[in-house]
Amino acid sequence: FQGGGLSQTFGTQAGALYRLTFSAGTASNFGRSGGTLNVEVPGLFRQFDLANPLPDIAWQEYSLTFAAQLPQSTLTF
Repeated sequence: FQGGGLSQTFGTQAGALYRLTFSAGTASNFGRSGGTLNVEVPGLFRQFDLANPLPDIAWQEYSLTFAAQLPQSTLTF
């Protein structure tokens, strides 16, 4: 299963470190008790495994740190 995606471009300073923190969740009553969430910024690709057999959404916080390569970076989920 592949869903839609989100992306946003924002100003960064080349060489500076940035920390991205976000929440993601899944629930079995939506027909998905798990899956993979892909997150990409220039120079970094991460996959996060989501799993929840319960009917209610279980939110979990994730984070990653990346070094900007250009004056703008695009974050894609």
